[in-house]
Amino acid sequence: MKDQWNSKELCIICRDTMTDQHADNEQGMRISVCRQCLESSRENFIWVCTRCGSVYIHPKSLVLNQLTEPDLRKAYLACKDQQLIQVVDICIACDPQGVHEVVAAAAGEQECGHC
Repeated sequence: MKDQWNSKELCIICRDTMTDQHADNEQGMRISVCRQCLESSRENFIWVCTRCGSVYIHPKSLVLNQLTEPDLRKAYLACKDQQLIQVVDICIACDPQGVHEVVAAAAGEQECGHC
């Protein structure tokens, strides 16, 4: 049986480098990340879709400057100096309609004051 904790896997971010660095997320997905990609998470927010594996990398400064929702901005500001790779359940690549529905529902909740 393969020892999953000592084996090398392809980095989920760059898909170019084999690495033995990994973490497990709440859904049980194993996330392997090479040192270079982990280091890039100091300057970038990185999101990985658990459904399709798409990776989204955006400079932290750009994301923080574009956020208008105060609570979300506060949460991301708290993480701006941390190495952080986030997972999302769906993304625009695998479920555009689902993303649209989530955003529309969140906008509706904010308008009604439930959020």
